[in-house]
Amino acid sequence: MITFDVHKLVKDMGGRSALMHGLNKNKLTQNVTLKTIDKWHERGIVPMQRFMDIFVLFSLEHNKDLSFKDYLTTRPSDQQG
Repeated sequence: MITFDVHKLVKDMGGRSALMHGLNKNKLTQNVTLKTIDKWHERGIVPMQRFMDIFVLFSLEHNKDLSFKDYLTTRPSDQQG
């Protein structure tokens, strides 16, 4: 099963606080809170609109594009087939 590594993404963006401040400071989205980012961790999912905001933020801060594939991980499927 292929999954998205939310923890690595948040870490690469400087951590929870840096990501929250970056998104809110650059007005890419409104009112992203630490609680919001914690929910992404819990669920292992970043909503597509927020991912696009993070993609833009990364480009602004690092002058290069964020690669989606860098955050894909493979783990054994829970289902037996």
